Amino acid sequence: DYCRSPHCLQAFRTWLQKKYPSLERLNALWKTSFSRWEEVVPPRLDEAKQQENFAPWLEHRRFMLGALDAGVETVLQTVRDLDPQGKLAHSGQGLTRVNDCWDWRVMLRHYSLSGLYGRNSGLPDLVRTLQPGYPAGLWNGYGMPLEMIRSNCWNDLCNGLFAPAYWYDQYFYRRGDNRLNETGLHQQKLIAEV
Repeated sequence: DYCRSPHCLQAFRTWLQKKYPSLERLNALWKTSFSRWEEVVPPRLDEAKQQENFAPWLEHRRFMLGALDAGVETVLQTVRDLDPQGKLAHSGQGLTRVNDCWDWRVMLRHYSLSGLYGRNSGLPDLVRTLQPGYPAGLWNGYGMPLEMIRSNCWNDLCNGLFAPAYWYDQYFYRRGDNRLNETGLHQQKLIAEV
């Protein structure tokens, strides 16, 4: 349900005031009875379900999608102010669902590389459809066997995902004497194959 901090709520109210000619009009459409703009607080999804009134929740969701877009655009501009060829990458975002994540169609324009969550979720297909040739990869690891990581890596490469990512807290690649351990040797072999 994203941010309901005082700062975000004030920005949300300002956004609503530009959209609706009056608080009375907002109340009529939202089926609410706010007496001042300062009282306007959107429900969380569970509250909207209980109230069987999704309009206020959906308005806040739409506002927050725009706020995320503007926030990442600000970060990208800051990077480019420091380095005109600077790029952004991100990691860990899953397939957009109704109450979390972001609008991939909009957000991909800010990034140059994505480490995606959601193997078998349809997300890689969505990203490739929205941005053909966009460099992305899927996360691997999280305790899966090393041979499964190898299989996933090759599957990703054969499907146009050229940026595999790995995470698992037990995947240390070197022993205390700096020699590669079993995981390091496995990854070394995989990198050589690729």
